[in-house]
Amino acid sequence: MRTIITIALAAAANAATEMEAAFMSYISDFSKNYSSMNEFNLRFEQFVRNYSQIITHNAEDHQFSLGLNQFSDWTQEEYKSMLGSFAA
Repeated sequence: MRTIITIALAAAANAATEMEAAFMSYISDFSKNYSSMNEFNLRFEQFVRNYSQIITHNAEDHQFSLGLNQFSDWTQEEYKSMLGSFAA
């Protein structure tokens, strides 16, 4: 039982490290700057949510794939407010 827990913890730590590395690459690729650690954490949370959706979508059988863009660290509310009347 202890081995299973150790493997699960290692997998979770590795996933977190991969997501953090992806976020740091995203920050560099899109020249992102955050004004505080609170904003950094908020943007990281949004990035994780959006990036996870991208990974899930691309692992399925679709006719198109998704990718990161300059809005990948935005909340749904921010994105919808930008779209205005075009938001679904």
